Amino acid sequence: MHTRTLVTALALFVFTPHTHAETPGPSLPTEDARPRATRQQAIDAFTKDCHATLKTTAWVHEEELRVAECLALDVYQNCNPDTFSCYAALESCQERCKPVCTRCQDTCATSCDDCKTACAPDDRACVRTCAEGRADCRDRCLNGLGQCQDKDCQSADNACVAAGIQRLRACDPALCDAWVECYDAQDDYDKAETVCQDKLAGYDDFCRNVCRSEHQIPTYYFQDGFVAQATTPDSGKALAARCTAEAQCPPDYAEVVPYLEAFCRGAITDPSLDALGAAIARGTIARRTLSLVFNAYGAMHGYQFKKETWMNGFFYGAGSPWLPGACRDRIKTVASAKVMPLRFTKLRDRVKKIWDGAR
Repeated sequence: MHTRTLVTALALFVFTPHTHAETPGPSLPTEDARPRATRQQAIDAFTKDCHATLKTTAWVHEEELRVAECLALDVYQNCNPDTFSCYAALESCQERCKPVCTRCQDTCATSCDDCKTACAPDDRACVRTCAEGRADCRDRCLNGLGQCQDKDCQSADNACVAAGIQRLRACDPALCDAWVECYDAQDDYDKAETVCQDKLAGYDDFCRNVCRSEHQIPTYYFQDGFVAQATTPDSGKALAARCTAEAQCPPDYAEVVPYLEAFCRGAITDPSLDALGAAIARGTIARRTLSLVFNAYGAMHGYQFKKETWMNGFFYGAGSPWLPGACRDRIKTVASAKVMPLRFTKLRDRVKKIWDGAR
C-alpha cells in the first residue's frame, strides 16, 4: 500500500447538445475546486502584514486540512499497484516544489517590507501599492508551484512510465500467465511463491516484480498505435444508434466510442492519446464531443451535472445501453472523487490538455 498525490486544479468539460457552438471554457465542479484567497483578500492581508500566510484546503488521507498555499498538495491513499515504481518519484518531486514556493513567498514579503519602509508616514496609497505588488508576487510564486508540480513533475513521471512500458515489452506475458495459473491453484499462498517460482525463471527482476504486483503482464501497454479493444462486441456505430433522445448523443459519438471505452478501462496509451489529439485536429471528433471522455471521470463517482443536465441522462439514464461495456461497469462505482484511483485522474488531466490545445 502506498500513497498517491494529486494536485486538484482541473475543470469539468461541458457542452450544449442543441448547438455546435463551443463553450467559452470548462466549468469547475465545486468538489474539484481548491478555494483560495481572492486578489482583494490578498491585498488586504498584505496591507497589514507583508508576511501574512494565506491558506487554502488540502486533503491528506481523507482529512481536510487548512494549510499555507505553498503546501497545498492532496495526498490520498491508493492501493493500486505501482507498476513501474514511478509514483513514489512523482510524490517526492511534488514535495520538493513546496519549499521553492515558500522561499519565493519569503522573498516577496521582504521586498514588500522594503517598499513600505520607503513610504511616507500615513501614506496609505503607497502602502497599498506595495501590497498590490506583494499580491502580484504571490501569484507568480503559486504559478511557479503549479508549473513545478503539475507540469515539470508530471513530465518526469510521464517519462518514467514511458521507460517502464519499453521495459515491459520485453516481458513474455505467457510466463506470467503460467505463474498466475500455478499460484491461484495453490491452497497455501504462503508456499505458492516457492512452488511456482520456476515459472518465472526466464524473467529479470523487473518483469518478475510487475507480474507479482499486477498478477499479469498488462498487454495493452504493448500497443504501438491505437487499437480499439472493446469489451463489448458492439461497434461504435451500433452504440451510437442506441443513443436515444433522452441521452442526446453528439452526432460524432461513434468516432469517440473507442477512446471512451479505453478511458473507462484506464488503458489509454500515449499512442492512443496522440491518435485522439489528431482526430480532434482534423475534425473527425469535435472538441465538444471530447468532453464525454473527460466527464466519464465524474460519472464514475456519480457526479450530478448541474449545468449540462443532459449528461445525467447520457451517463445514468435507462441503463445507458449506448455506453461501452467498460463504462457501464464503472459508472457510480467510486465513492467520491477523493478516492478515485490515480490512473483515472491522470488520464483525465491528459485528456484536458488535448481539449485545451484544440482551442
